[in-house]
Amino acid sequence: MSIRWAEIRQLRVLHCASLFGVAALSLLSVGFNLLLPWPIKLIVDSVLGGKLLPYYAFPAFLQTQDKFHQLVFLACASAGLVLSARVTEMGRIYIAAKIGRQMQYELGDTLFLHLQRLSPVFHARSQTGDLVRRVVMDSKCAEEFFIGIIIPAATSILMLIAMFTILVNMSLPIALLALLMATPIAILVHNLIPTITEQSLAQQNIEAQIMALAETNLSALPIVHAFDRTELEGKRFRNLTGQSVEALARATASEQLFGVLAGGTIALGTAIVLGVGGFETLNGTLQVGSLLVILTYLALLYAPVDALARLSSAFAHSAAKSHRALAILRERNFVADASQRITFPSVPNRAAGSLHFENVSFAYEAGGSGLHGVNMTISPGETIAIVGPTGAGKSTLASLALRLFDPDTGRITLDGIDLREWPLQALRRQFGLVLQDPFILSLSAADNIALGKPDADLKQIVSAAEAAMADGFIRRFPEGYATRLAEGGIALSGGERQRIANARALLRDAPVLILDEPTAALDIETERSLLAALHCDARNRTTIIIAHRLSTVRGADRILVLDRGQIVESGTHTELLARRGRYSKLHLQSLSGEL
Repeated sequence: MSIRWAEIRQLRVLHCASLFGVAALSLLSVGFNLLLPWPIKLIVDSVLGGKLLPYYAFPAFLQTQDKFHQLVFLACASAGLVLSARVTEMGRIYIAAKIGRQMQYELGDTLFLHLQRLSPVFHARSQTGDLVRRVVMDSKCAEEFFIGIIIPAATSILMLIAMFTILVNMSLPIALLALLMATPIAILVHNLIPTITEQSLAQQNIEAQIMALAETNLSALPIVHAFDRTELEGKRFRNLTGQSVEALARATASEQLFGVLAGGTIALGTAIVLGVGGFETLNGTLQVGSLLVILTYLALLYAPVDALARLSSAFAHSAAKSHRALAILRERNFVADASQRITFPSVPNRAAGSLHFENVSFAYEAGGSGLHGVNMTISPGETIAIVGPTGAGKSTLASLALRLFDPDTGRITLDGIDLREWPLQALRRQFGLVLQDPFILSLSAADNIALGKPDADLKQIVSAAEAAMADGFIRRFPEGYATRLAEGGIALSGGERQRIANARALLRDAPVLILDEPTAALDIETERSLLAALHCDARNRTTIIIAHRLSTVRGADRILVLDRGQIVESGTHTELLARRGRYSKLHLQSLSGEL
């Protein structure tokens, strides 16, 4: 942990140093831009106008040089200033681009990790495509805020202050006129920017819906094709993109209106200043070179003022993105981690595997179906099976054991320690899991099996695959265990995906193994072989099997029958059949193919 914090502190120091470098180069660029018109002033007033060069502009030996040499020197100085300004700007852009992208990815990393830690309750009510957009796109708000807004705003303000200071020394009336130009722009910012912010947020939310729709449909193409929804889904997509275009058009129109009004204000002010400056020059109170400097500054004045105006619009966009990104960080996990407390009970590295449910009740929604007053004890090394009709709460029991959720009432203990007292990372190391829907990542076959034990060697991976009856078909892949599997395992059959998931759980070798429909996609022969492999090593772990297919659970030490969120029967396969109760009825339905 100390190394991690040291890395974070180092990153912050590097960011501060880089931001300081960007700010310093920005200030240097301001200085060069402020100096740009002065060689022209000296050429007009002194070299061409016949006046003596100011002593501060040249070394003493150049004061006595002829006009030609003075002109050459000033021309070279002007070119040097332009080149210096461009080189400085190039360096600023390079550093800013690098540090900005680092800041974006670090915020994206923070959002990604936070999403990983949030419970399934949050993800169940969120759209995956929207979350992806927030991590990948909205995380740019950090870069935009610091690199695209704060530093340019500070630079523009400093440049305006410097220019106004110089203008005051040259001509107070002209400086006051230039200052008055800022008032209408401030009014425009106050009236238009909130509207632009609102329109930008609306447009980004619609784009998030587009991404969510695309992600959902592309991941469910077999369903889309099977139910002939291709045209309908395309229509939905076009409808959302049309809304996005309209929202973008409204936001762009507001931005352009802002730019036109701000530019018109500056143009009008420039015309007025030109008239007043020309009058002062005719009266002899202002030199021609000074008027050129003033006009150059007015041209330069447009750049920082326009930048500030556009920065206001950029702030609106960045604010909309930051609102969406930071909304994720404000989400709190529904399952508190004991490791975040100052003190918590010591827990074993490897649990014995004793699970106890004590009067546990849980519902996903208030008043909805779930578990009601469940009491059960599972001894270390025991294999129990949980059966029951769809919606009885079987998978909910597994989710509560893994502490994906906390019970509404009651408590669950592992080795006598309340699950809430276990650090989450330590708790979940105690479980191996096969989900009802096997999940295959876009990794090699070996990496997919080693998902829960990344330090496993190939020999261990192969051994687990053999136990799960997956070794045969994996070796037929072009590169065997090194073959990269398609995302979601779409190139695999349901049974192949199931066997890889089973191998993954076996390799983890956790003290508690939860199998949620582990043989649902397997044929009878493969099912028997897998169950034989599981039972061979069953005494080394506690095993919980959740199944509809009752042939899967016959060899369990104990079978629990769940109905409407309550345990209604408990016993061995033979005992439950003899009772002629709920299990016997399920058994008859299974034999007749009705289950």
